[in-house]
Amino acid sequence: MVDAFNAHDVDASLAHFADDFELTLRPAFPHMSDRTTRGKTSEWVRQLIDGDFRIEIEVLKVEGNRVRTLTCTWHNITRRIGLAPVLGIEDYVVKDGKIISLVWTSSDATRAKFIAIRTRFLTSVVIMLLGLTVLLYLLIR
Repeated sequence: MVDAFNAHDVDASLAHFADDFELTLRPAFPHMSDRTTRGKTSEWVRQLIDGDFRIEIEVLKVEGNRVRTLTCTWHNITRRIGLAPVLGIEDYVVKDGKIISLVWTSSDATRAKFIAIRTRFLTSVVIMLLGLTVLLYLLIR
């Protein structure tokens, strides 16, 4: 799977997932809730690959049909905002050689980076709005 994603091979990447694959993202970021999607695997894989997605995986545990990994990813969006690499724990369930579900949970380090980026962005917006308010005041005065 890693080689297929890193080669940006959509068909080879999709071959690893069941038709009814379910993805749950557990960012645990403030003001964001878990998000689960089912049956949109092709769209998801294409969006990742179109964004120059890269992935590294370290297998932490395998028990029967369940696999837990430490995963490090890069994507154009996360690179652009300074969040990359994104670290998370992924819990896979495999059936008949295909991934039927994946739960991704962000790491503490990723959550901390996200909060810092969001804080800088919101601070910039507030400063900009204050500046516009002063400018408008001076113009109508």
